[in-house]
Amino acid sequence: MNHNIGFLLDMDGVIYRGATISPGTSDFIGRLRNHGIPFRFLDLVPDEFIFKNLAILAQ
Repeated sequence: MNHNIGFLLDMDGVIYRGATISPGTSDFIGRLRNHGIPFRFLDLVPDEFIFKNLAILAQ
């Protein structure tokens, strides 16, 4: 049996809150990558706000 799985992850309030990454997020994303499980980030805010926060979180 073929099980297709993937995750859609909400950004603001789930992946991060303000300029702080949520506890467990890095481990969770690492596990998804290690197991080859696809994921995408979603949010309802303008793109420029998302890119700004991603740049902060990447530091």
